[in-house]
Amino acid sequence: MERRANMFHHEESEVGELSRRVILAIVCVGLAQIAAPTWAEQNPLELTFESSVKLALEKSPLVRMAEQQVVKAAGSVTTARAGKGPQLEASATHTRMGPIATFTIPFGTQLETIQLGTPKATLGKISLVQPLDIWGVINAAESAAEFNLLSQRFALEAARQKIAQGVQSGFLGALRSQALQRVVEEGLQAANEHVRIARAHFEAGTAPHFDVLRAEVQAANFRQNLVVATNAIKLATAALNKIIGLDVSTPLAFKEPPAAEPAVPVLEPALEEAARQRPEILQSLVIEKAAAKGVYLAKAGLKPTFGILADLNVNLNAIALGAQSRTWDVTAALSLPLFDSGATRGKVKSARADLQSAKLATEDTKRQVDLEVTQARIGMQDAAERLSTARKDVEQAREALRLANVRYQAGVATAVEVTDAEVALTQSRTNEVNATYDYMQARAQFNRALGRPLIEAK
Repeated sequence: MERRANMFHHEESEVGELSRRVILAIVCVGLAQIAAPTWAEQNPLELTFESSVKLALEKSPLVRMAEQQVVKAAGSVTTARAGKGPQLEASATHTRMGPIATFTIPFGTQLETIQLGTPKATLGKISLVQPLDIWGVINAAESAAEFNLLSQRFALEAARQKIAQGVQSGFLGALRSQALQRVVEEGLQAANEHVRIARAHFEAGTAPHFDVLRAEVQAANFRQNLVVATNAIKLATAALNKIIGLDVSTPLAFKEPPAAEPAVPVLEPALEEAARQRPEILQSLVIEKAAAKGVYLAKAGLKPTFGILADLNVNLNAIALGAQSRTWDVTAALSLPLFDSGATRGKVKSARADLQSAKLATEDTKRQVDLEVTQARIGMQDAAERLSTARKDVEQAREALRLANVRYQAGVATAVEVTDAEVALTQSRTNEVNATYDYMQARAQFNRALGRPLIEAK
């Protein structure tokens, strides 16, 4: 019995040891997985603004739908053009019939029976129709279709520019988050150095313990801000991935665009440029012209139509009396509508309303574009002024922090003076970063408002 108990305890010890080893192995593997970065994290997808736009345009459903609308409009143009060309048609029929009428005539000493028809008829027919557009109705329909095609092309360009603006906004947002993270890291580095100096002074008996506590609290605040800044980068990266069409967890590395000195454009030339090339304005003007053609087409409802028809008939059973195996005919057809119970008048009224609506839409689009250009220019001016001020503030804040550190080490300044200087420098650097990227965002919006190409002109 005792031997069994010992064996039981021995086995229990081995099981327990094995369990501990398994748990330890699992913990080690888990820690290794947490500590070791994944392959994707080690090899992030490197992006420039240009490559980001290219990816987004390849994957955007909005662009794909706009492209299909262009294809559809091109098909409508082909259909309209076919209306003024010849139409060739072939047909064939086979008919069996009865009874067939006959009559008898004497032929010498016998009687001959003659059929007046055939029990079957196999007929073939080739028809050629050529409409004559004497009133220009078909040409007007073709022009309306071409205007619609041009409108859809402008709509496609507008969709592409909209996607590009969204990508640029997300791209600059991610760069802003990275820059703000660097600001916090610089602040944390300065705060840690202040902690080291405060501890050294405290240990030397030249500073109170309050200075150490104050410095440690400051460093802790910066560490919290660093966590916030790091998460902001993750959120901005996920948002950009969504815009581009990638998996939101895809790690990205961003190439900083070349820096440019802030400049505020003149308003009047900008408004003129927008009026010349903004896709939405050009689309509205084309829609207006198409609506004018619609009025003309509506009025054509009471105009005569004229066409020429030619037929070639083939009879494979032309054995009856007087039957011909091949016949032809040419017909000039004129159709003149006399009364349609007001249908044409109603169509004209609707078409004129569409034209008036198109004109109003054009004016509204122009005003909206003028507003966007003006707002973007004001945004550029505001950011440029703030950036100029922020740069001076950063220089002064750096010097103030340097002097505070020198004074503290000399024992003529308090720890509060140093921490205040650190906060002031961090705030000044934050203002500088925000002003820089606010200007870049406003410049991107300005180029979009002017309808400039997808890749911003340098």
